[in-house]
Amino acid sequence: MLILVTDRRAFGESLASRLLQNGIFSLRASHETALFLCEAKDCGGVLLDGRTSPTESEALCRALRERYPELPIALLLPKGYLPASPADRFLREEEGDLTDALLDFCHTLCGWHAGEMTTFSLTVGNDPARTRYMGYPLPLSPREHTLLHCLFYRAPHVTSCDDLLSLCYPIDPPSLASLSVTVSAINRRAGAIDPRPLIVNVYGRGYRLRKGILD
Repeated sequence: MLILVTDRRAFGESLASRLLQNGIFSLRASHETALFLCEAKDCGGVLLDGRTSPTESEALCRALRERYPELPIALLLPKGYLPASPADRFLREEEGDLTDALLDFCHTLCGWHAGEMTTFSLTVGNDPARTRYMGYPLPLSPREHTLLHCLFYRAPHVTSCDDLLSLCYPIDPPSLASLSVTVSAINRRAGAIDPRPLIVNVYGRGYRLRKGILD
């Protein structure tokens, strides 16, 4: 999971949406909450948006590097700004498609790949039509597929409802009630193949895949 540290809401939503289309799930954070989120969440990489305040972002980069020496960090800087921070990669919006550059960062430095994830029981990737459960096709709506993909991507972790909404629907997320309906719909479709629930609710914490799916 990537933490997008930006105070530009529209920019963060747009970038998170483009990353999601390429199989990368991300949470947005402000500069003030970034250290807390990196500690509270099992993040595997960070993008610091330094376009509006490069010195503040560089200071945050140094703080993150001191606390998490192995954490991959990318720093987005304005044109012409000369960096003096321990980031692993420096990005600039003027140098081409930022999404491609950030995907390369995720693949090469964070070690994430956007191909199909598969076990004996479940196969999920970017193409909903290729989703399979117990060897059978599992037909899902786009919203259901995104949610299942996220839980597989996050497995074996439990993911809170708030995080699921942010990770799966970076622009105009649905309500918590709608999330529950989506989980029920996935389990109902999967139940036609195997009566055990594919997604389980961990009371007070959130959702995860049923134990045994990753074996």
